[in-house]
Amino acid sequence: MLGEWQRGVELTVIRNPNYYRRGLPQAPEIRFVFYPDDNSRVAALESGATDMIEYVPWQAIAAIR
Repeated sequence: MLGEWQRGVELTVIRNPNYYRRGLPQAPEIRFVFYPDDNSRVAALESGATDMIEYVPWQAIAAIR
């Protein structure tokens, strides 16, 4: 279910309490943050501010490994 939405900033989806399968989904929420450029996206990953990013620029692959 849609939790919170700030256009161009972030989108949060939350668990549906009326989901048809008991105990699912297990995550209470998923937060999508929109970063304006590659550098800020990679910095968020390296600092632990985010768990994953959609696209890793080829220049940062070695450093992230």
